[in-house]
Amino acid sequence: KKGPTQVPTTISTKLTVADFGCGDAKIAKHMHEQKQPVIVHSFDLVSVNKYVVACDISHTPLEDEVCDVVVICLALMGTNFVDFLVEANRVLKFGGDLLVAEVTSRIPSTKNFLKFLYFAGFDLAEKLEETKMFVSFHLIKKWPSKLDSLEKFDVDEVLKPCIYKKR
Repeated sequence: KKGPTQVPTTISTKLTVADFGCGDAKIAKHMHEQKQPVIVHSFDLVSVNKYVVACDISHTPLEDEVCDVVVICLALMGTNFVDFLVEANRVLKFGGDLLVAEVTSRIPSTKNFLKFLYFAGFDLAEKLEETKMFVSFHLIKKWPSKLDSLEKFDVDEVLKPCIYKKR
């Protein structure tokens, strides 16, 4: 089955990308193999190869506002997904791009999800794609995260818990 699109295949300018919940670091491997002028920081709970730094993506080792792009592809699974978005805001430059892809069934209301991302400091640039299985968004960092005032949100109304099914 085809998953959501992660990033463009060619980049014309030097960029710094953080891939939160990268799995086996497909973005980093692809950019390296294609000799693209991109610095990719790949983070996941477990390092499965030389490209991946093992860490909790709510606390990456990156400095503040160093990334042009943050990718969160099927990685908002933790119960602390709010912290993942606060961290994405911290490492992303103002005007930087946040690419989020998630399982469609986990988002009960696109309107509530986008409102939540707005409080996280991001404004919708475009909805990239929506299929029966996946939805992806391109957002722009506009301001610091305001998620410290979470009483405005019931997180279960923003993103349903990730439930794994035996197959």
